[in-house]
Amino acid sequence: MRTLILFCVLSFAVCVAGAQTGWIRSMPPTPHDTYSLHFIDTSYGWVAGASGYIGYSTDVGVSWSAQTSGTTKDLWCVHFTDPLNGWVVGDTVLHTTNGGANWIPQSIGMRKLLRSVFFVDANIGWAVGEAGTVLHTTNGGTNWIAQTSNTTQFLYSVHFAGPLNGGAVGWSGTILRTTNGGSTWTVKTLPSTGQLNAVQFIDANNGWIAGLGRILHTTDGGTTWNDQTIPTSPPPPDPVFYGVSFVDANHGWVSGGSGGLLRTTDGGSTWTLQLVGNSVNWEIHMYSTSIGWIAAGNYIYYTRTGGVIVSVDESKQNGVPLHYALDQNYPNPFNPSTTICYGLPRKSFVHLAVFNPLGQRVAVLQNGEQEAGNHEVKFDGKGFSSGVYFYRIQVRPLDSAIGRDSKSGAESFTETKKLLMIR
Repeated sequence: MRTLILFCVLSFAVCVAGAQTGWIRSMPPTPHDTYSLHFIDTSYGWVAGASGYIGYSTDVGVSWSAQTSGTTKDLWCVHFTDPLNGWVVGDTVLHTTNGGANWIPQSIGMRKLLRSVFFVDANIGWAVGEAGTVLHTTNGGTNWIAQTSNTTQFLYSVHFAGPLNGGAVGWSGTILRTTNGGSTWTVKTLPSTGQLNAVQFIDANNGWIAGLGRILHTTDGGTTWNDQTIPTSPPPPDPVFYGVSFVDANHGWVSGGSGGLLRTTDGGSTWTLQLVGNSVNWEIHMYSTSIGWIAAGNYIYYTRTGGVIVSVDESKQNGVPLHYALDQNYPNPFNPSTTICYGLPRKSFVHLAVFNPLGQRVAVLQNGEQEAGNHEVKFDGKGFSSGVYFYRIQVRPLDSAIGRDSKSGAESFTETKKLLMIR
């Protein structure tokens, strides 16, 4: 009983902390520090970290299960192109074709430490690392070919906007740029600059770099880079930035040391500070303007509000979604209760119910009018047997806009998702 009480107290503390910061910490902690993460949708993702750790989540990052990497060396970057095909790099390249059930080493023809890997599809990818190493594959990593980078500086990050246009960044202000898939790389060195840790392009022209006390932006594919103003009131707790993630030309995040996280809604013209934990926020991956994750030490943090503080139950003024949405429940699998979140862009009549595999309704979680905003309800599975269940939301708009969703044009919204109870 004392153990149960302690667990409930800890869970309550975590939920309160998440409500206060807009970010929620995963439970329990991962066994090793995590440096990189990648999600392919709002539920399924992977992390990589110290001592060969690879973790896998099916519940939005709430909990993680270890996968066997076959190495005890540090793994610095993970990237997936679909639910089956993924790569992890460190002092080697590991590849999976079954979602991480098996990780197989790939030969790179040299002994170099690699820090970043990126694929544009299941075949075409790049990896970068020690001594200016740039590797390229066109067959999923069966063969890796060294490209001439024209630098010997350590490279920390690589990213492409399609198979031709991309860049890489690294030590001493080094920036690499290519417009032909890496057949040729041009080198730009920023004076009086330390390491540049992360680069991301959202298209062939627009990109951002995060580094030592600097956030840089390009609108011409990397020909020129301009500094963006870092907030000073309050300032970030650590001037080193490690990760960058933009979901469009306006909305982006930069992660840093000592729990620092910066957020912009205007392409980086202005940045606001969000504090997430107190360790190094190594990498941030935003799936949308509201859903994202941070790899930070032994914990993964996740958000459903873009890190914006909203009410635990619903938001009527902040974070109102643009269209109807039903999130995957968390945790999943669960025992005995789980949380279901959904978003309403306008006042609506909502019917949310749970069904067994025979299609029989076993619980009604919501049946009535609700205001626009982000909502969540609990499903208590006490008294239910283990197994697969389904939850379905049916929504009918109630505003004066003749009952039509502004995004889809549909007069109503219905969606069904699966949940799993394990006793």
